[in-house]
Amino acid sequence: IKRMTIIGFTFSTVAFLLISNFPIYFVKMFATDFELIDLAAKTSPIYFGAMWIFGIQMCAQTTFVGLGKAKTSLIIALLRKVILLIPLALILPLFFGVNGIIWAEPIASFSSAITSAICGFSLFLRRRRNPGIQRGLCSFRPGRYGPSVFLWSRSSIDRFLDLCKWQIPIRG
Repeated sequence: IKRMTIIGFTFSTVAFLLISNFPIYFVKMFATDFELIDLAAKTSPIYFGAMWIFGIQMCAQTTFVGLGKAKTSLIIALLRKVILLIPLALILPLFFGVNGIIWAEPIASFSSAITSAICGFSLFLRRRRNPGIQRGLCSFRPGRYGPSVFLWSRSSIDRFLDLCKWQIPIRG
């Protein structure tokens, strides 16, 4: 989970830096009208302003799905695009004009990323306090309604792969 979060955060940060520093090249991929290119190049750094933290939300959602908590993942996904973005896109233009619509996306993305990070960290703390019972190849952790999560340790994965080795014939 740590490695996935680092990779996701790094990728989203690099994408944010590229889009915010070179927006005109990305806009030209989708438009040919010079006025539209100019407008989009000016507003895309604002629109993608919270993209650097979006990697954390992607990793948190993937982790929740992998741990059998799809409802939490769905709520976080809906939080970003439905619960926050739609009301912000309707309310912010009343105060900021057209720029309110552009600012709605980074506000919704940042808020949902912080929320997913808090949910993920609290899940990590709960799992750390109750490490579960060691059984066989994996760590069995009972959920609220019965068995829910199997977490494979590195040594158990190695043992499992030794049992399932593929014999690939080498032609000489």
